[in-house]
Amino acid sequence: MSFVSIIASNQWISVVSDGNQVEASNEGEVQISLSKKPSFVRISEYQFIACTGSEKRLKRIKRLFTFQDHPYKIDSAMLAQLKEEVTSVPSDRQDVLLAIADAAEGCVCRMISNKPGARWITLRPEYDRAATLFLAGKGIDEQKISFLSDECNRLLRHKEGKLDNAIIVQTQLNRIAATLDATIGSRVFHLSIKAP
Repeated sequence: MSFVSIIASNQWISVVSDGNQVEASNEGEVQISLSKKPSFVRISEYQFIACTGSEKRLKRIKRLFTFQDHPYKIDSAMLAQLKEEVTSVPSDRQDVLLAIADAAEGCVCRMISNKPGARWITLRPEYDRAATLFLAGKGIDEQKISFLSDECNRLLRHKEGKLDNAIIVQTQLNRIAATLDATIGSRVFHLSIKAP
């Protein structure tokens, strides 16, 4: 399963992911594809979408939201379409998580899962404190996410405003996550978007 970390300040949003993609068969058997591509796609100069848990969903999202020069309008219709893409994969078969990041409108990150009744969660940096978001599979349970969050906070302490520091911390978090879940790859990909 891929691991994606997103850190957002008031001026930029940084995403790091490994290159492993997964897909579950109708019987629930998970196949890991050692990919050479990240689990995110840039859709405009100021926006990206990250998706873990389904290589097919990520490929479909890449086709639906091709890169364009001006930012997409992230409205209720777009969020409903993305939610439909994610929830089309049964949660009993595999976990699918999706995040959309937008630096054009104040560095906002939104996340949703394919769990029944899931709703969009919106995160923004507050009081010069970065917002953090992690997308991972079943191998990274709530306790491990909490541990990774604590590590992120510890490693970022007093260095949150610097993009270079965030990238270093996210790369370290990927290494730590890979020790907690063998399906997470060691090769990492990075993208940062900056507010206009």
